[in-house]
Amino acid sequence: MDNPNPYGKLLDEIENGFPKLPESLFRQFIPLFFEPSTLPAEEQARLREEWLRLAIDPRLSVWVMSEDGKDRLFRVPPITYTTQVLTGRNIAGLLKEWALRTEASPMHGARFAEKHITNDLVLGAVPEEDVTAWREIMARYNIGGAGVVSETDVTLEDADDW
Repeated sequence: MDNPNPYGKLLDEIENGFPKLPESLFRQFIPLFFEPSTLPAEEQARLREEWLRLAIDPRLSVWVMSEDGKDRLFRVPPITYTTQVLTGRNIAGLLKEWALRTEASPMHGARFAEKHITNDLVLGAVPEEDVTAWREIMARYNIGGAGVVSETDVTLEDADDW
């Protein structure tokens, strides 16, 4: 008998555990994510506080659901990432170890830092799937023209300044 992916059920449970909200409620947060400078400071603070209450943790994704709550429409990526999430490494543990070694011997602390605390820990990138998710959200709500894309043929005859 075929053994399905043993992690499939666990991943489903994790995904189903993400906070959920109806699309009509998510629409209220669009200015916070994409046009915060247009909001008064008090409104920004109120929306930020409300988002954090709904999202439970800013490092979690949030599912936007249909109004009846039966269908997942899309995933809102986390609004913040820890360095550990970006790099897969325990930065706090590395820094604690570096501090202990430095306290015992600055030379050993420096060697530890050179070997374990590299630039890639600082320069971690947001996962591409999250960048794609934000682009899809922008297109869905036509933010910044992201949803207005049409095929365009341009020929040299069309260019006046050649």
